[in-house]
Amino acid sequence: MTWRSGSRPVISRSIHTSTSATLPKRCARLSSLPGVEIPVRVLRPDAVVPRVAHPGDAGVDLVAVEGRRLARGGGRALVPTGIAVAIPEGYGGLVLPRSGLASRHGVTCANAPGLIDAGYR
Repeated sequence: MTWRSGSRPVISRSIHTSTSATLPKRCARLSSLPGVEIPVRVLRPDAVVPRVAHPGDAGVDLVAVEGRRLARGGGRALVPTGIAVAIPEGYGGLVLPRSGLASRHGVTCANAPGLIDAGYR
């Protein structure tokens, strides 16, 4: 992937809803909807905590911590983000590909939209 935000590839735009919770060390809170937050645990020191870039955005950018080279014509790869999120019961998280990845680079999420259920840990 070559599309980047700063020095790292942006792989997805995600819509998240959550609730406030007590967080252990090395965690942050993510909020993409007014009054709704999602706990984010940083798993790697080079991870970028997602945040809302502009008021009114429907989601946040999910940033890769490692690049991957894909084979032409349908290569696949798992791309680590270095974070973990705790979706609360009754909600779900969506991982959606950025339109520029597909139109400019032919890259998309294989299972788009990717659904993160509340029970997935």
